[in-house]
Amino acid sequence: MESDQGCAMRISWALADTVDLDPTIGLEQLKNIGPFWGGWRTWRSYLTDNVVCHSVDEARNLVNKNFHTRCNLYIPSAIFAELGRPSDVKIYSGEFHEIVDHPDSIVSMHLAAAHSDIVLLLGFDISPKKLDNDKLAKHKWHNYCQYLYHIVKSNPDVQWVVLDYAPEIEKLFKDLPNLLFDSVSNVLTQFK
Repeated sequence: MESDQGCAMRISWALADTVDLDPTIGLEQLKNIGPFWGGWRTWRSYLTDNVVCHSVDEARNLVNKNFHTRCNLYIPSAIFAELGRPSDVKIYSGEFHEIVDHPDSIVSMHLAAAHSDIVLLLGFDISPKKLDNDKLAKHKWHNYCQYLYHIVKSNPDVQWVVLDYAPEIEKLFKDLPNLLFDSVSNVLTQFK
């Protein structure tokens, strides 16, 4: 795929921590389209190229196991010195000001946007949730959706594509002009 200026489009995959890929789809098919960005939990199943670890304890564990020699490991800049400034570990700035589930997935989206013209979102569920009885879960879900919304909105030059999505989505996402919906199988046919 090429842009209007004739340059190749930079395409990346952002993998949610909860991604569950159809086992009939080969990883190489996907990686031929673009690199994977995802949290450390995605690496074992998907050999994620660019791995985010926002947890201090888990980042320490991964660095101690030399995990960063197997992928591009990204950790928060706030803990880089604390972990002994490990070589070949990449850092990012920013903090979460609200309690949220899946911070690694959110940071992965943000970092993928900086390296891509198109970000294919795999495993991101933005369907409405009925959480009236669990105020904490409802609060965390609201925060999660807000972060995703603001990443898409603040990167208007990036085309975001939610793949294999639920038929109904949170109202918040309905009017974003740079957010599309598609299927993995359709993406694979477009990039043969």
